[in-house]
Amino acid sequence: MLEMKPVQEPDLVLELFQKEGIPFREGCGAFGIAERGTLAGYCLFCMGQSMQMLAVRCDDPLLLDGLVRAALNHGSLSGVCLLYTSDAADEGLGVD
Repeated sequence: MLEMKPVQEPDLVLELFQKEGIPFREGCGAFGIAERGTLAGYCLFCMGQSMQMLAVRCDDPLLLDGLVRAALNHGSLSGVCLLYTSDAADEGLGVD
């Protein structure tokens, strides 16, 4: 079974930011996709009036699509109207 939801464990969020070499700051978070309880991918972001995707990692292209859509929906439900991506997120999405 797949679960897509914001990562609630603060230590795991910090670990993912450190893994990507991205400084954690207020408003930052992670949205994850887990398969049978194992993290299969994640999207790191910062939210305020806009949402910036900082990094996206997922090896399965089908899961990647769902992960990004779910993360965008999370931003939209939180009141965000604009999305920006970083170079690292573009790379994870396969965008040149």
